[in-house]
Amino acid sequence: MASPKQTRQRFTVAERRNQAVAMRIDGATYDQIATRLGYANRSGAFKAVNEALKDVPRENVEEYRHLQIERLERVLGTQFARLDDSGDPAAANAVLRVLEALDRYHGFKPVDTAGNAASSLLDTLIANSRAALERASTD
Repeated sequence: MASPKQTRQRFTVAERRNQAVAMRIDGATYDQIATRLGYANRSGAFKAVNEALKDVPRENVEEYRHLQIERLERVLGTQFARLDDSGDPAAANAVLRVLEALDRYHGFKPVDTAGNAASSLLDTLIANSRAALERASTD
């Protein structure tokens, strides 16, 4: 049986995790969450959010996932426009990072070829697109 101190500590950890999730849903960055809630760095905040989401009912996780996809799609739209307007390399990098994040939220993973990670993002996007087409054609 847990001691009262251990129970308080677990409650505090759970409370901080819940606050981290609430801040993330409100649009806070992991750096902002770490600073506000006292995590050592953004990695600690990221882990806290992910641990909290493991305990959240499936419907709430899906809602969070949907919200993040909507945000990423908005960012993608603005970065594509910036890329079209100026050809800015930073915008190209942002587009690639957002596409990678969207792939993860949609369940795609980089394809492992001959024991090596995919050689480039383009290879990964092509492989993921082919996999999606194959799945769609079997449905």
